[in-house]
Amino acid sequence: MRNVRLLAQVICLLFFCACLHAQSVEEKVRMVRAAAEAGKPKGQYTLGMLYRVGVGVPRDDAEANKWILKSAEQGDPQGQNAVGMMYDGGLGVDRDYALAVKWYRKAADQGLAEAQGLLATMYAEGLGVDKDEVEATKWHLKAAEQGEGKSQFNLGVRYQKGRGVTQDDKEAIKWYRRAADQGQVAAQFNLGVMYYNGQGTARDLFEACVWWKIVENSGDFRVSNNLREVMSRLPAVEVRRALEKADELAKQIARRVDEKSNTSSFR
Repeated sequence: MRNVRLLAQVICLLFFCACLHAQSVEEKVRMVRAAAEAGKPKGQYTLGMLYRVGVGVPRDDAEANKWILKSAEQGDPQGQNAVGMMYDGGLGVDRDYALAVKWYRKAADQGLAEAQGLLATMYAEGLGVDKDEVEATKWHLKAAEQGEGKSQFNLGVRYQKGRGVTQDDKEAIKWYRRAADQGQVAAQFNLGVMYYNGQGTARDLFEACVWWKIVENSGDFRVSNNLREVMSRLPAVEVRRALEKADELAKQIARRVDEKSNTSSFR
């Protein structure tokens, strides 16, 4: 669940290291270790993540936790968030949701969008805190306003279903669109549903077709029946236009996701 986020960080780190020659990886590890041993929190966090996944160093959860905790104790929000995930997922420690919430909150209070989204999830599920839909919505909103795609999707769901907010389809479709533009497939699907049903907007089969085609092109074929049904209701010329628009939008979304990924780094 929350460990999906850790996996995303790990994949990003692996991709970064795979782009380097073996000697470069060794040099990078030496530089990171020197920074960590000098007390630099970003170096400590990065060294901890290297130990977490075993890149350039043996995989070692104990070492990972030691360095990540050092970073967190110095106030580094990424380190604090990683300690939260450590307790949330039981990574080399006993799982402790209350401690996870404590560290997520520290990072969230510093404005780290990912931590805000994770804290929102803890409130939504009642893990380590009393379940509180209003608090969950509050933290998802903070993260969503910073561009956190998962929180944008969750905010769309909350407005659509009236969880922790007054039900509002217009707000739901707004947040689904923002999340969809960041490659959140569930948001793309829900956006198609909103257009198909005319929720929060005028009914628009053309737009439903566009977004469901983007979902199908992502490899999620559960939408295929919906897509075929809506295509059967549109004139052939409109279907062709919708498919062309879906293809162009998908390329734009992919570029946006790549750019965002490239700006994320383990400093």
